[in-house]
Amino acid sequence: MSRSWALVWLGGDASGYESVVYRLGGREAASVLAPAALASLLAAGRDEPEKLVVLVPETLFEGSHCDMYRLLVEAKTGYGGKRLLKNVRGRLDDVTRPDQLAHRLLERDVECVVVPHPGVASPLKLEARGGGYLVSYGLQGVYSASFDAMVNTVYAALRRLARNGLDLVVDLTHGTNLLVSAALLSAAMIKAVYKSGEAAVKAYMAPVLGRPGTDTRVEFIDVTPAVETVNTVAAGINAWMMLDERLLPMEAVRDIGRSLGPRYGRGYSSVKSLVEKTSELLWALRSGQVPVAPKLLRGLKRMHGEAEKRLEEMLSDRDALTLPAPWVPVADAAAVTAENLVRRLLKAYNVDTMIESAESLAEKGMPDKALGPARELVVALLLARQAEPQSKIRVGGDEWQKLETLLHNCARRASDSRGGQPRSRAGRSGLPLTDKELKSYERARSLRNRLMHGRLSREENVELIVTDEGDLEVVTHDTGKPLEAIRIENVKEVAMELITLLRRLRSQTDPKD
Repeated sequence: MSRSWALVWLGGDASGYESVVYRLGGREAASVLAPAALASLLAAGRDEPEKLVVLVPETLFEGSHCDMYRLLVEAKTGYGGKRLLKNVRGRLDDVTRPDQLAHRLLERDVECVVVPHPGVASPLKLEARGGGYLVSYGLQGVYSASFDAMVNTVYAALRRLARNGLDLVVDLTHGTNLLVSAALLSAAMIKAVYKSGEAAVKAYMAPVLGRPGTDTRVEFIDVTPAVETVNTVAAGINAWMMLDERLLPMEAVRDIGRSLGPRYGRGYSSVKSLVEKTSELLWALRSGQVPVAPKLLRGLKRMHGEAEKRLEEMLSDRDALTLPAPWVPVADAAAVTAENLVRRLLKAYNVDTMIESAESLAEKGMPDKALGPARELVVALLLARQAEPQSKIRVGGDEWQKLETLLHNCARRASDSRGGQPRSRAGRSGLPLTDKELKSYERARSLRNRLMHGRLSREENVELIVTDEGDLEVVTHDTGKPLEAIRIENVKEVAMELITLLRRLRSQTDPKD
């Protein structure tokens, strides 16, 4: 981190803390308070943190949480001559641990945020006694805050810092399990929301198991890769769900592959290839290339089988699980979501796969990309009903164009009909479509053309007005008013009407006039 930064830590019961030698990047710092050591280690050769924030769970004290937390840490570390006392078997023991690094934090303003926290707890109490402050525990109580409330509070605190242009360092060492979880989730979301350079996020934890001694040494673990993995997996899942290859974390997938080395890189390469093939498929779908979906999906299905086999082999290797790269969740997300995509779209027959793909485009917010393929499939299925087995239908050929013209003319006559009564199929040259279906087909044709030409097509019925400044205004010919946007709901409605028509034509059922 090269910019100004903020140190955020999770407050806990410091009364029992002992001095520990913390290590990071080959340097050491001894302190009772992990964030004090971390601040010292990170600030070596650079500026001190600009902002200090502590997140205190509401279960820690009976009240006045921020004042009580500061008093607890001051007494524990001997700041300002204060002392911390504990009643041990009826005797007042001095548990003060003088700590210069902690004093450096306490000399500055520390923002305190009280975080709602569910659970059963006996809150701390501090009272002046014998020239010091006696720490004791109150009556056990039940706290009913929700985890959502925890995440909201922690995220809001991190957000304020990020929006002020500060990079974030979050120390998770002294937090409860729930508070650590809320902080990790919030840090992951902050990292995703402000990923365009507004704020960098780093998260550290120093696992101290059991009661440390005076010479205990513990390494700060950078858990930021785990935070990044959450975003990587989430992005990949969204890409598969929303049919948008732009959301795939391709660079992260490749970086993990490179970090695994030659021994495991070859096995992981099948996962990387699976993601790359998925990217090709999603781009094809998103750009409306529905006819290529069957081939790509079958290829993806074959690749998934190989990737799943390699993944299971790597998971059975304990050495692979200890590699310093979060490859397991990334690989599993790729395998499972690719399988789900294939299962959802790939059908026994190509035409059914194309219909399913077009429907998915409409449902995933891209109904405009579904209009063209769905409309052309209507023509294809109508011609196929009359074709002999193994015969060829020339797309755009004479028969194709003839049927398109017939559909267009019949749709116009259906729109001009009075009384709302559907015409007989004989009156439509025997086309097996209702007036409603014909109108849906024609609306799809018109919408597709209008959208494809950027709302500047001939049938849009618009005019361009050249202003005195040489600018252009696009207005409707009839009213002279600015052009209104076509609502996505209207496009989706038409697309789904065509999907319904395609499914009926596939079932070979007659229309219900």
